[in-house]
Amino acid sequence: MESTSFVNNPEIQKHRWWILIAVCSFTFMSTLDGSIVNIALPVMSSTMHVPMNKAEWVVSIYPQYYLCLLNFHYWIFL
Repeated sequence: MESTSFVNNPEIQKHRWWILIAVCSFTFMSTLDGSIVNIALPVMSSTMHVPMNKAEWVVSIYPQYYLCLLNFHYWIFL
């Protein structure tokens, strides 16, 4: 079985800018989602009458949920 690198693959090189745009937009949206959760945390805490130290778990669990979802989708479409 012959191994070809991504540098020599013409199909990937043809779409390399679309790949870069997809990765950059995912990174931006992920950062934006985390910022929105951090900004909304005090409002959620006061609305649900939950102490802030318990509501901070949302910030920790939110990216972990996305990571598990991403791994699950990778496993499904593999």
